[in-house]
Amino acid sequence: MPGVRLLRLLVIVVSAAAAVAGAPRTALPHSPGDATLAFVFDVTGSMWDDLMQVIDGASRILERTLSSRSQAVANYALVPFHDPDIGPVTLTADPVVFQKELRELYVQGGGDCPEMSVQAIQAAVEVANPGSFIYVFSDARAKDYHRKDELLRLLQLKQSQVVFVLTGDCGNRTHPGYLAYEEIASTSSGQVFHLDKQQVTEVLKWVESAIQASKVHLLSTDHEEEGEHTWRIPFDPSLKEVTISLSGPGPEIEVRDPLGRILQKDKGLNVLLNIPDSAKVVAFKPKHPGLWSIKVYSSGRHSVRITGISNIDFRAGFSTQSSLDLNHTIEWPLEGIPISLVINSTGLQAPGHLDSVELSHHSGRPLLTLPTQPLSNGSTHQLWGGPPFHAPKERFYLKVKGKDHEGNSLLRVSGVSYSGVAPGAPLVSMPPRIHGYRHQPLLVSCSVHSALPFRLQLHRDGARLGEERHFLESGNSSWEIPRASQAEEGSYECTAVSKAGTGRARAQIVVTDPPPQLVPAPNVTVSPGETAILTCQVLGDAPYNLTWVRDWRVLPASTDRATQLANLSLAIGGVVPSDSGQYQCVVSNTNGATRASTWLLVREAPQVSIDNRSQRFSQGVEVKISCSASGYPTPHLSWSREGLALQEDSRIHMDPPGTLIIQGLAPEDAGNYTCVAANEVGTDEETVTLYYTDAPSVSALQAVVLAAVGEEAVLGCAASGVPPPRVVWYRGDLEMILAPEGSVSGTLRIPLAQERDAGIYTCRAVSELGDASADVKLEVGSAPQTASGASTVRVLEGQPVSLPCVILAGRPLPERHWLRAGRPLPPGGRASVRADGSLHFNQALQEDAGTYSCVVTNVAGSQHRNVELIVQEDPHAQLREDGQVLRITSSHLGDEGQYQCMAFSPAGQQAKDFQLRIHCESQALPGHQLLMTLPVCCHCLGGANKDRHGGPQGRVPCLKKPGGGHQGSYF
Repeated sequence: MPGVRLLRLLVIVVSAAAAVAGAPRTALPHSPGDATLAFVFDVTGSMWDDLMQVIDGASRILERTLSSRSQAVANYALVPFHDPDIGPVTLTADPVVFQKELRELYVQGGGDCPEMSVQAIQAAVEVANPGSFIYVFSDARAKDYHRKDELLRLLQLKQSQVVFVLTGDCGNRTHPGYLAYEEIASTSSGQVFHLDKQQVTEVLKWVESAIQASKVHLLSTDHEEEGEHTWRIPFDPSLKEVTISLSGPGPEIEVRDPLGRILQKDKGLNVLLNIPDSAKVVAFKPKHPGLWSIKVYSSGRHSVRITGISNIDFRAGFSTQSSLDLNHTIEWPLEGIPISLVINSTGLQAPGHLDSVELSHHSGRPLLTLPTQPLSNGSTHQLWGGPPFHAPKERFYLKVKGKDHEGNSLLRVSGVSYSGVAPGAPLVSMPPRIHGYRHQPLLVSCSVHSALPFRLQLHRDGARLGEERHFLESGNSSWEIPRASQAEEGSYECTAVSKAGTGRARAQIVVTDPPPQLVPAPNVTVSPGETAILTCQVLGDAPYNLTWVRDWRVLPASTDRATQLANLSLAIGGVVPSDSGQYQCVVSNTNGATRASTWLLVREAPQVSIDNRSQRFSQGVEVKISCSASGYPTPHLSWSREGLALQEDSRIHMDPPGTLIIQGLAPEDAGNYTCVAANEVGTDEETVTLYYTDAPSVSALQAVVLAAVGEEAVLGCAASGVPPPRVVWYRGDLEMILAPEGSVSGTLRIPLAQERDAGIYTCRAVSELGDASADVKLEVGSAPQTASGASTVRVLEGQPVSLPCVILAGRPLPERHWLRAGRPLPPGGRASVRADGSLHFNQALQEDAGTYSCVVTNVAGSQHRNVELIVQEDPHAQLREDGQVLRITSSHLGDEGQYQCMAFSPAGQQAKDFQLRIHCESQALPGHQLLMTLPVCCHCLGGANKDRHGGPQGRVPCLKKPGGGHQGSYF
């Protein structure tokens, strides 16, 4: 931009030319937490709305990154650009400075729509640490898109991610200036988001969560057309969170777990960004390892990025040597030359291993799969190598596959895409000017980066110095001058020659007298109010200038309290504690400058600082109480409890910085602990209080409560915890009752319970430490009802019989059992209970007769029904008289005939017939009658109330001496 300030930051980086040359580097992953958060901002006039939203969003981003336990950001970069200007570039570790510079940006002008954005992005990548997060805000395509190849090489080198937040594109998304954005994003696993001016804030909210340490890549694909894509990706247990980012129109995302269940919004699936015409971002925490299904859809050109949070990752290097060595690798494959992969895995525990590396097209299509094997020259399970291959012509990602230490499938994808690079001429570097001092050693160094073997020669003013050296790979060469003099001044050239070309670098050597030499000055200690004298002793007679510097600012020769004396010492009167610190004496002349430091130490009484004046702990944990103290001399720190010095033992430790560590805490460890700081000036102390806490727990007094309809139902639970939790009853999501503050028991009463009140009730104990819950099941029932039936059941002896007991109603289902004469039936008896509840006898006997009771019971009541069983004998008959068999003692012919005995009872009747025949002997005297007496008796056997009839008069037919008068029919 016109009139902008000069660049405030000079950064020395490896140029993109080095990338083309194939400069070797060690394929080591960058350290988590070393990343840079960089904003590349278009400050043309049309970006005013965007700038206001970015300033507001940056505050939230910084607040979140600073409060995170695992901070992902080490510093911050800001690169404004406005055609034709780029900068000034700000790089700072102070978030306050970053925000200040962001607020001081101002937008101006307009002009052509394309902007010099590629060079601005390159400036950000150059100053940023490896593995950084770079966000580009613009409403224009790139004017300098022809510079993108240099940027792509640098991105491969730095492994940083570039995300574009575009609120415009100059109306043409097929122009090379716009397509350059897509290629930059694809190479760096970034994305391009198209937004309205008002939607920038929404993206910044996503940026808050996107900047995380230990981020790994699981999928990176780009698609030219509308379509639906489904991937089955293995999630290993180390993945703590997964984020899916879809950039494109009409975005839709579906996530299924290994069991096929779809994750729903706010029920395991968090939507971080949802712009219907542009982008959708979701995140979730995988609860189960295994194959997850990810389905996406977009109605136009789109890109998909899936990342996770995990400590298992990898970094790739490429080697042209037959022996794979991590220390001699380059960051990209060379074009047309066989090259091998070296994989450096991190976080992979034994017996975890890598199986293969797939070279994957940016659309997701596999190009080549290479097996991997562990390298013997590396640490255990960290270094893996693959066979030589030729790099594909297409840009590709590396997809590493294997198993973790538990046998779970493992998948990681490279953070950048790769393409083959033609090997360039050797890159030779030397300082343009080398300053030596007379009579002191001088070293002339030359370094060469080359992917191919080369020859190296050093010249001075065209004359060779030493022998030509041969290198198989990149290296350094030096020429030492033991005692420099003006005779060694001149131009030195380093020349490297390989099959790819020749590289040169030149340096001009200047030899002068050395700058003034200083004697290190002693530190000065004073008390507040005294005068401090800081001295600086200069050796030699050469003229010089001397200045005093503090906090990188030159101190005036004289102020109200500080004065430079005639001997150039610095006198500070009325010293206060804020005067303490480092002071530098800077001596300079035409030959250079020399610095020496001295410290002013002001005695100061201790001042204790404790971060938290109260801490809570639970049983068995370890607590650390940090205590620090300012003051000089450095205060001695000690701890006491309730006025007594705290002694170290197996549980209690005090580390040198003053932190008190107590292990295996118990409730009796609660109380006040005092940190005491003392030095020769005084003492100070601060007290911290430890409070014992116990997370809430709760149990139901009865897991199942039974109540009858219309009766009171009482549900109870008991809770514990320190501080005492509060008890709340719920039925579903409905809060039923809140116990008073401090109550640890809760009773829920339902005065007139109805069947609709039955169900699950939850007793929840809540405190500041968390909550716990227990379920109680309430069953509300009605008293049993049975079908009425005969109170007496009769059966013939030997016949089967069942005594019914039919349940008509009752809730819960009543229990049924039988009694005989008020006592339970003996086990293994002759009676059995059928499925319908009836008591059954296969063959009833006289001994089975009696009174039986069917008792039906549930929680609401009981009912019993008595049944009397009468077992009757099968009736049979005999002719009897007075208990004796009927006899006819004096029979005559008139007694001859048929006799019948009838027996009656409630069980039935039975008849028995007798045929009587009279045999007569021959008579000598006619006219005389022969009489014979035959006893006749009818005896009836059967049940009660038997009827006996005999003779014409109905008397009992038992005739011992029948006569003629007994003639007749008996029945």
